[in-house]
Amino acid sequence: MNTPSPSKTPSNYNTDDSIDLTRYLFLILGNWFWFLISIVVAIGIAWLVNRYTTPVYEVQASLLIKETSAGGLSEGIESAIPALRMIRTMQRIANEQEILKSYTLNRRALEKLPFNITYIAQSRTRLLEIYLYDSSPYVVIPDTTRENTTGIPIEIDFIDKTQYRISFNSGSRERILLHYGEPYVSDRFAFTIYLRDSAKFNPNQSFARNYFLFTNINSLVRQYQKKLTIKVNEEKRGSVIFLSVRGNNARQETDYLNTLLDEYIAQGLEEKNQTAVNTVKFIDQQLGVLSDSLQGAEYSLQNFRLSNKLVDISQEGSAVYTRLQELGNQKALLELNKRYLEYLQEYMHSRTLTGQLVAPATVNINDPLLGSLVQQLNELIAQRSRLQVAVQPGNPNLTDIDTQIDALRQALLENIRNLLQNNTISLQENARNLAVVEKEMQRLPVTERQLINLRRTYTVNDQIYTFLLQKRAEAAIARASNVADNKVIDYAQAQNAAIIAPKTRRNYTIALMLGILVPLVILILLETLNTKITGRQDIEQRTGVPIVGSVGHYTGPGMVAVHEKPRSAVAESFRGLRTNLQFLLRDPKQKVMVITSTITGEGKTFTSVNLATVFALAGKKTLLVGLDMRKPKIYKFFGLENATGLSNYLIGQATFDQVIQRTGIENLFLASSGPIPPNPAELIGTEAMKTFLDTAREQFDMVVVDTPPFGLVTDSLIVGRLADILLVVVRQMYSPRAVLDAIEDLYQRHEMPSTGLIINDIRASGYYYRYGYRYYSYGYGYGYGYGYGTKAGYYEDETIETNKNIFEKLVSKLRRN
Repeated sequence: MNTPSPSKTPSNYNTDDSIDLTRYLFLILGNWFWFLISIVVAIGIAWLVNRYTTPVYEVQASLLIKETSAGGLSEGIESAIPALRMIRTMQRIANEQEILKSYTLNRRALEKLPFNITYIAQSRTRLLEIYLYDSSPYVVIPDTTRENTTGIPIEIDFIDKTQYRISFNSGSRERILLHYGEPYVSDRFAFTIYLRDSAKFNPNQSFARNYFLFTNINSLVRQYQKKLTIKVNEEKRGSVIFLSVRGNNARQETDYLNTLLDEYIAQGLEEKNQTAVNTVKFIDQQLGVLSDSLQGAEYSLQNFRLSNKLVDISQEGSAVYTRLQELGNQKALLELNKRYLEYLQEYMHSRTLTGQLVAPATVNINDPLLGSLVQQLNELIAQRSRLQVAVQPGNPNLTDIDTQIDALRQALLENIRNLLQNNTISLQENARNLAVVEKEMQRLPVTERQLINLRRTYTVNDQIYTFLLQKRAEAAIARASNVADNKVIDYAQAQNAAIIAPKTRRNYTIALMLGILVPLVILILLETLNTKITGRQDIEQRTGVPIVGSVGHYTGPGMVAVHEKPRSAVAESFRGLRTNLQFLLRDPKQKVMVITSTITGEGKTFTSVNLATVFALAGKKTLLVGLDMRKPKIYKFFGLENATGLSNYLIGQATFDQVIQRTGIENLFLASSGPIPPNPAELIGTEAMKTFLDTAREQFDMVVVDTPPFGLVTDSLIVGRLADILLVVVRQMYSPRAVLDAIEDLYQRHEMPSTGLIINDIRASGYYYRYGYRYYSYGYGYGYGYGYGTKAGYYEDETIETNKNIFEKLVSKLRRN
């Protein structure tokens, strides 16, 4: 019993007419060779333009200068008057620029770089000097115990992988022969030369002239101070500064700029960590005082318990002990706060403030004003410390910071005096409370009182000791997790270096764009002008007919590809098609499939022959029916005769067994169309055709019927109603997209029991690439005609080749390449 195909309306499939970017992407990938040729030619021209110009590179990095809070009254004023905040930000940026260009910071960076030796080479034309930096084939190691004269070129002449000659004056006849690794010592120089990679070194492939010279560190620092350019984006008015430097070697300038930024950030982090360092130092001092007291209290408590054999105290004593412990802890913290305030007061009275202050929260002082003043003072001290590196004494910015520090010093001293007074009052109150509790304790036994005092002393010392250890750990964690106030946004990258002269990147960019655009425009024009089916999406956009499978391209001499080349890709595609059909035709009674197409040349006969063959090779008794009565030719592919065939059966001149012929392939039988009748459609529409198919169902496992294109004649539609499934073949880059409308119309009328599509003629490479495969036309012709302007009529057995003009042949050739 035939299974009807599911109804599918146009809204069920994709009808989006928007531009398919994926389609064009695979179009480009499928023609990568043309893009490659175009790009290579364009880049080659750009290379010739850039080849003979001495390059100058510029590398750039960016740095974020974070804003710091003014704090106190200044912050309130800045909130009311935003211009003041902007002025302070501009001053901070100006200060940081001076620090970045300072001699101290630049020397610190350059001392970590191998810039003390400059490696230079000349091209074979001796017109172009190349600064090699780390790409030189040799490396010079100076003797640090001796001083080398700077600024004198030392020419090196490579002999082989073991020896070289050096000279100190260009053109001089004096040459000194040395071995690699052999020290050279004179009154002016002391160094040793090694090969960077002796295995890859080839003395015959070196430059025309190679020389190096030692550089003076002071001169080098001054040189880079002048080369360094720092800019601020005035339009955006942000706090980001841009650093750039130019030179003849991009990697060398990149290393300098990145090292300078690293040292700048490290210097700021060292200053910021000073607070945590001082905190740990202060806590260590307090721990040293408490350690002996805690150890003594522990020994006293342990000995008392052993000598008096007293393990615990009474309930009344426990209550007294709890109150004593609370008061003792309070007293210990008050004394710790007092020591901190005295330390802070002593620091404020010192002549110069150079170190970072310990934060009051470290000793559990939560006074907001004190914390804010200490934080502001620490920030000002850090700013002054950094600014002193870059400016001379008396600088207005430095004087302004000193003024702010003096004002904060006075404010802190006043706040400390108030806090010390409050601390004294709290200690006196604590002493009174302790006296009351100790008076209550007098009612307890002597031994228990002694135990409470010893235990209280030990517990108080232990808790304070634990508290300080916790604060010390917090300070250490804060130090480890500290980040610099300023942040590097982008480090310099050698590959991103801008070529100032010549504009190499611009030339290559233009060349690359032209190399891509020229073939891209051509491909887009070809794609726009193309009206053929190029991909699966073309089908899915125009029809809801399910795609049963696809058939690969075949270039063999015969038509039975799966038998002649069973291991080919096309044979495998037919096996996949067979598998898909077995899923669709699950009922054992569903055996008959009709194969057709919309126009001639789409490969329906090729598909029919090979599909029938692949079923036969799978062990199924298969009947291939040639129902193309207008142009019979399927019998020729098996070397059989067409004297008696289906047309004889339909008019009653032959029996079923008489029209069945055995082919040379096991399990495959053929019923050819027979002599050409004058009325094929009328014969196919008779009851005899239904009888023939019913008999075929009984005697064969599978029946494959090859019919004419339904777009030209109605034969396939007539017999399709008697079949279990109608398979329509479309050919890639051959079938017009318009034929899909006819297929969809047939599908929507629900006249066929079940309908499916087969995509024919797929190649592994070519003009179009889509969803994992590419499409080509394949190498045989098959045509129908009725004398309406074609070279051959329908009844003539000949191959038709479509007329093509020169443009069409060129397009076809491009697509096939």
